[in-house]
Parts: sequence; structure tokens; C-alpha cells
Amino acid sequence: MRRRILLIDDSRTTLEVLKVHLMNYGYEFVTAGDADEAFAIAQKRAPDLIISDLAMPGVTGLDLCKKIRKTAGLKSIPFVVVTAKKEDAVRRDAFAAGVDGFLRKPIDSNRLQQLVTELLSRRRSAAGPQ
Repeated sequence: MRRRILLIDDSRTTLEVLKVHLMNYGYEFVTAGDADEAFAIAQKRAPDLIISDLAMPGVTGLDLCKKIRKTAGLKSIPFVVVTAKKEDAVRRDAFAAGVDGFLRKPIDSNRLQQLVTELLSRRRSAAGPQ
């Protein structure tokens, strides 16, 4: 069964870059342009992993993560944020909000794939035998 990744960014270009970096690994992708759309998608069919831009108009990636962490059926989904911000405080705030992974732009393809693989493996192990 293909693992489903929800990609969230207000930039179509960034969404395509993320897909290109991950497309050769057999994942299924669902995309959203903002946090509200992403939350609605996740509620309909929970993804195996969420990758979200940090800074989006309206609801930010961190606000979305906090909402996901409080929602039954979604709270255990691994959540990764991507940002161009360089400040260490941003990283600390992200982990305090409940993110599982943090990546800075420009995206390092190898680091992205390593993080996705690690988080999906950890989630599969926590779920136990299927």
C-alpha cells in the first residue's frame, strides 16, 4: 500500500519541488494551498505524513500542527515543517508546537527523503503488525 503524504504550501512552485524530491519513492500525494484546506483533507482521509510550509497567510503551519495534535484520529500523524527562516527560535517554537521534523529551504533532497523515511518507519512500528 502506498504511503499518503499531505503537502501544504501557498506556493504551487514549492509544492511541485517537494513532489519532485519525493516522487521516485512511490508515495501518493495530496496537496493543499492553505492550512484550512489541509485540515479538511486530513479529516476526510488521514494522511500517513504531513509536510507543511511554516509561514502561510491566515493559519500558519505551527497553528495547523497544534490543531492536528488536538484532533482525535489525526494527532499521531508525523508533521514536518519547511521554512526559509533561519532563526534558531523558529526551530525551537516548531518543536514546542509538536512538529516531528524541521527542514529549511532550499530543500535538501537527501535530508527530506531521510526524514520522511524515518518518520514513516517510526509510525509503522508504533502501529504494530497490520
